[in-house]
Amino acid sequence: MKKKGLKIDSDEILITNGSQQGLDLIGKVFLNKDDDIIIERPGYLGAIQAL
Repeated sequence: MKKKGLKIDSDEILITNGSQQGLDLIGKVFLNKDDDIIIERPGYLGAIQAL
């Protein structure tokens, strides 16, 4: 990380247990209750369920 000029502390890293958990956390952080989302078709079932 230092070679690439990134200064990231270990307390800024969150390890998830799979892509659906990551998508769920992103949705909870960035989306509000009545927000609209756009996904491609066909959509990834894990993303549809998480969002």
